[in-house]
Amino acid sequence: GIGIDVLNYSINLKEKYSHVALDNRLYLKVEAQQSFIQITNNLGGIIKWMMGTIGAEIRYFPRYNRIWFTLGVDEKFEINLNNTSIFMNSTTIDIGSHFLVTPNFMMYGKAETTDFSFFKLNVGGKIRIL
Repeated sequence: GIGIDVLNYSINLKEKYSHVALDNRLYLKVEAQQSFIQITNNLGGIIKWMMGTIGAEIRYFPRYNRIWFTLGVDEKFEINLNNTSIFMNSTTIDIGSHFLVTPNFMMYGKAETTDFSFFKLNVGGKIRIL
């Protein structure tokens, strides 16, 4: 006979919206991503879940055009669709400042926290060679 095995699949969707306001000095961006996943475990059971991220970022460009500030919020989650339980749910908040030294060199500082359980500080620079 012919047997049909349960299909393992993943469907990924990503949405993005951005807008510039306040005379080109405020940049708003909202992103969302969802992944719907179905797999068959070792016991032959079917597991279905959804993973997703929802994020927003605001960038403010003051009149001095070499510096800008950012504020971002990201929400990540995993939901078991078999019993609608939440595996993971975390929120990340970051605030940063960027300074364009030359067109090829940028310095930045960024503070980030996840659920206010820990804080991370990232200071550095980026250089573009070509």
